[in-house]
Amino acid sequence: MNFIFLTTVLSIPCLSGTLEEGREALRQGDYSRAVVLLDRAVDENPGLKEAYILAAKAHSEIGDWIGAAEILERASERFQDPAMYAQLGAVYLQAGDYERAIPPLERAVRAYPFDPDYKKVLGTAYFNSGVVAYRKDDIELAEERFRRAVELLPGDVRPLHNLAALLLKEGKADSALIFVEEALKISPEDPNLLRLQAAAYRQKEDFDGLLRVYRKLYNLQPDSVQVGLDLAMLYRYHRRTKEALALYDTLMVRFPKERKVFDAAAGYYRDHFRYDKVREVYGKFLRAVPGDRLALRRIAESYEAEGRWKEAQRIYKDMLRSHPEDPELLALLAEACRMGGDWEGTVEALKGLVRTQQDDKRAWLGLGEAYRRLGMFDDALRAYHEASLRDTLWGEPWIRIAEIYEQRGKREEAMGAYRRAMDAGTADPLPYHRLAGYALERGDTVKFYEYERRAVIKAIRAVAQTEGAIRSGLKRIEMDRAKMRKLSDMARLAKRYGGILRECLDVLSTDPKFEEFLEDLLHRYPGAKALWEYKGKYEVSKGNLREALDAFRRLVRLDPSYKPGHRGMAEVLERMGRTRDAIAAYERLLQVDPNDEEPYRALIKLCKEEGTLSDLISKWKREMEFHPERALLQKYLTIAIREVER
Repeated sequence: MNFIFLTTVLSIPCLSGTLEEGREALRQGDYSRAVVLLDRAVDENPGLKEAYILAAKAHSEIGDWIGAAEILERASERFQDPAMYAQLGAVYLQAGDYERAIPPLERAVRAYPFDPDYKKVLGTAYFNSGVVAYRKDDIELAEERFRRAVELLPGDVRPLHNLAALLLKEGKADSALIFVEEALKISPEDPNLLRLQAAAYRQKEDFDGLLRVYRKLYNLQPDSVQVGLDLAMLYRYHRRTKEALALYDTLMVRFPKERKVFDAAAGYYRDHFRYDKVREVYGKFLRAVPGDRLALRRIAESYEAEGRWKEAQRIYKDMLRSHPEDPELLALLAEACRMGGDWEGTVEALKGLVRTQQDDKRAWLGLGEAYRRLGMFDDALRAYHEASLRDTLWGEPWIRIAEIYEQRGKREEAMGAYRRAMDAGTADPLPYHRLAGYALERGDTVKFYEYERRAVIKAIRAVAQTEGAIRSGLKRIEMDRAKMRKLSDMARLAKRYGGILRECLDVLSTDPKFEEFLEDLLHRYPGAKALWEYKGKYEVSKGNLREALDAFRRLVRLDPSYKPGHRGMAEVLERMGRTRDAIAAYERLLQVDPNDEEPYRALIKLCKEEGTLSDLISKWKREMEFHPERALLQKYLTIAIREVER
C-alpha cells in the first residue's frame, strides 16, 4: 500500500531555511538529502506540524518505515491530530506491523467515523493482522480480526472469505455459510467462494446443497475436468444415474485424452459389474491414445473379473510383442494363465520372467508350482531349489519340496526338507505338524507331542498375523488389483492355517491333559479367535453348552464382525431352548453377513415356533425398503409370507 494522506501537504506555502531546502530535495527526488534536512527541520521547528509530515514522507520514500514511524509517534503525542494518527497507522501498515497499525488508525476512525478512507485503511490493517494470526495458528485472534475487517470493509469479499474458511476449519459450517453467502452477494460468480460454500455443505453432509453448488461451478467452469467429475459423482450419489452417465459422455468427448475422465466413467460400470461397458469406455480412450498401457491393462482386468482368462492373456501377449521382456507384463500374463488353469502358459511366462528377474524368488516359486501342476516334478524341484537359493531364510520352497517328496513316497527326504524349512525360520505350522505325524508313526510320542504343540502355537501366531494383515489391508478405501490379490492370498492362508490348527488340536484332543493344554493356550493367547472358536465347538461336542456359550460370547467380543462367533452363539442358544435369545443372535449374524442363507431359515423356523413370524415379516419388509438389492432377503421374505398364509 502506498504511503497515504501526504500528497495534500506537499503544496504548502513557500518556507524558508532548512525546511524549505528539505521540501525542495523531496520534490526533486533527492530523498537521502531530504531525510537529513527534514530531520534537522523537525528539531529546529518542533511546533511545526508540516515539518513532521514532510520528514515522515522522506523516510517513507527510502523505505525507512521505522524512522517514519518514530517521527509520526512524536507528532501524534504533540498535536493529538487524527490525521497524524492516520499517517502513523499507514506507516505501520506499510511496514507490515499490522498490530501496531491498528491503535492509531482506531483513534483516527473514532475522530472521523464517517470517513471511508480511514475505515478502509483500518479494515485492511485488521484483515492483514488476521492473516498473520491465522498463519501462526492463533485462531481466536484471527477470527476476531477478520470479524472486525468484515465490519469495516463492507464491499470486500476477502475478509468474508477468510472468516468463512476459518470457521469451516473449526467445524462451524453453519456460521461459515452465513459469511460465504454474504460474500456471494458481492461476487456471485466467484469460483473460490463457491468452492468454499461446497466445502461447508460437505462438512454439514448437505449433499443437496453440494449438488446445487457444483452445478453452478460447472456452468461457470465447463473446462474444469475435476469440477465435471465431482458433479458426476454427486449425480451418482443422488441416484441420478442418467445425468451422471450423460455428463461422463460429455467429458469423454470434450477431453478425449484425459485419463481420469475415462477412469471415473469406467469405475461406475465396474462398480455395477458391467464389464462390457468398461471395455467400451477404455476402447474410446485408446482411439485417442493408441497403445496406452494402463487402458489395455484395465480392459484385461475386466476380462479377468468375468473369468475370461484367455481374453486377458491375449491382451497381455499383444502388449508383450512391443515389450517382450517387461517383468510386470510377464507377471500379469503368468497370473492370468495360473487363474485360467493354463499351467503350460504359466510356465512359459514365468520362464521369461526369471530370465529377466533372476533374483525374483517368488517367480521361481511360482514356476515350481506350475511345473508341479503339470506333473513335471523334477523341473519343479529345480525351480524350488532356485527359489531357496534366493533367500536362505525363507522356508516356503522347502515346504513345497517336502510335499513333492511325500507325493513320491520319499519319507526321509520329505522329513529332511521339512527340517530345512524349520531351520530357515518358517512361520508355517505345516512342517511341525508333518514331523509330529512321522514321529507318531515311529512310536516316538515324546517327539510327537513336542512337534504337535509347536505346530499349534505356530498356527495360532500365523492366523493372527494373516488376520492382522487382512484388517490392515481392508482399512484402505482404494486398492489396486495387486493389493486385492495379495489380500485374497492372505485370506486363503488364514483359512489354511486355521485348518491346520484345528487338525492339530483334534489330534491332541485324545491326550488326557488336552483340556489343561487348551486352557493354557487361551491364557497365553487370549486374542486368538481360532482358539476360542475351537473351544466353543469342543465344549459343544462334550455337551457343555454353558461353557460353549461363554467361549462364543468371548469370540464375539473379540471381533463383533466374526461370523463363526455369532453362528456358534445362535446354535448353542437354540440347543439350550433359549429361543428368543437365539433369534436375536441369528439377527446379529444377518447384520454381519446378509448373504448367509442359514440365519434366514433359522429365523423363519424359530419365529414360527414363537408365534412371532408376522413381526419378522414386518421387520423384513422395512429392511427391503432400504435394501431393495438384497435378493436373499426378498427370497426368504416371500417364504415367510407363504408360511403365514398356510
